Amino acid sequence: MDIEARLSNVLSEFARTLLTDFPIQAILDHLVVRIVDVLPISAAGVTLIEPGANPRYIAASACSIFPLFTTSISTPWRIHFFRPSIF
Repeated sequence: MDIEARLSNVLSEFARTLLTDFPIQAILDHLVVRIVDVLPISAAGVTLIEPGANPRYIAASACSIFPLFTTSISTPWRIHFFRPSIF
């Protein structure tokens, strides 16, 4: 199965899981692990960013990704995206 189909499956699984009564933290933890399984990356994470508040790091596939968040995001408006060439 190609990477596009695998990523589509992960995102479909994520959407279906959101409709259940699983805790959102467990859903996001599972999502970041599945993304690392599919994409050619070593770690993934989810950060909530809202105006006037500090970023909230809520899910990561590895503990080592949190220092990356801390050094990469200098304000709630500056976000670094690391996008691999998959298409």
